[in-house]
Amino acid sequence: MLRTDLHTTPEEAFEEAMHNIFVQKEEVHRFAMPNTSRKPPHKARWTLFEMWPINVSPSPFKLMAVNTSS
Repeated sequence: MLRTDLHTTPEEAFEEAMHNIFVQKEEVHRFAMPNTSRKPPHKARWTLFEMWPINVSPSPFKLMAVNTSS
């Protein structure tokens, strides 16, 4: 599910990712996050992130998040 809700808290976004990947068994969880540049004119744009489970010893699974925007 690609989520672009500006009113979602980081905790809610994390819970959604955990649910989608580990309960619903989705291969990847994508979400968009608004970004504002630090330099004038402070343009805003969306950044797309992908999260997927990876197997890391000794823990059974962790999440890997990647910024897919250029």
